[in-house]
Amino acid sequence: CFGCCSRLSSSVSGSSSQSSSQSSSGSAQGEGAAAAMAHSVSPEQQAQLLQQVRGEVQAAALQELFTKISEKCFTKCITKPGSELSGSQQKCLAMCMDRYTDTMSVVSQTMVKRGQQQ
Repeated sequence: CFGCCSRLSSSVSGSSSQSSSQSSSGSAQGEGAAAAMAHSVSPEQQAQLLQQVRGEVQAAALQELFTKISEKCFTKCITKPGSELSGSQQKCLAMCMDRYTDTMSVVSQTMVKRGQQQ
């Protein structure tokens, strides 16, 4: 993964709270079911379920981001697919992935800061 997975993971975790808040604006029917279930579930269980859902949202966001990076960098760097990557292709992929994750990190941090200011 060219040494970018830890930065990729941290950039996604920085934005996962915003992603989960955006995805939590579900339909009224879903909210009603959640409210009904909340009465039969202890606060500890609610916290555990919330943590589990956040983890799943974060994992899905990480997978989606990795897929996007792979597609974009492959298209940019691999002009003639073969059985092996050339040195220039490897370098291009590493730089592309690094740039993409750095950009995503900056965007995520900015979105989190703006969300906290509101």
